[in-house]
Amino acid sequence: MDIDAVGTFTMCHAALKYLMKGGLGRGSSEGGGSIINISATLHYTAAWYQIHVSAAKAAVDALARNLALEWGTDYDIRVNGIAPGPIADTPGMSKLAPDEINSKARDYMPLFKLGEKWDIAMAALYLVSDAGEIREWNNDSSGWWTMAKQASPSTKRCSEAAFSSCGEAF
Repeated sequence: MDIDAVGTFTMCHAALKYLMKGGLGRGSSEGGGSIINISATLHYTAAWYQIHVSAAKAAVDALARNLALEWGTDYDIRVNGIAPGPIADTPGMSKLAPDEINSKARDYMPLFKLGEKWDIAMAALYLVSDAGEIREWNNDSSGWWTMAKQASPSTKRCSEAAFSSCGEAF
C-alpha cells in the first residue's frame, strides 16, 4: 500500500504545484497538464494471494478517478489511469504464471497473446498527446457513466460544503 497507493498520491500531490494555474513557473492563467497513473487489473476480479496488490491497485484507480474529477475541473489537469492486464516478459508474469500456465493463459486472451510493454508505452503517449484530450480514462467500460453520475455541479457544491469544515485534513 505504501508504494502503490501512498506513493502515487504523494507524487500526484507534488506535481500539482507545478501543473496548476499560477503554480511554480506558470503564469496566473497558465495551467493544465497530464498525470498518468499505472495500476493493474488484478482487483477487477480476484487473484489468489494477491489481496495486497489488489487493494493497492484499486486505490490507485480510485485516486485517478477522483483527481480527474477534482483537478480536471479546478485546475484543467488531465488525470488518467492505465490498467494493463497480463504483460509478457515481466516479473509479474514470471511470478504469477510460470511457463506452463503462461502458455495456457494465452488461450483465454481475446487475441490469444499477452500484452506487450510497448502497448502500455503507446497508451501513455496517446494520453499525453493532444489527441488524448480525455479527462478521465481507465480500463473500466462503465467509467464515463460512473464519473458522470458523480460529477454534476450540484454534487460538487454539496461536497464542498460537507468538507469545508474539515480544514487541512483534505
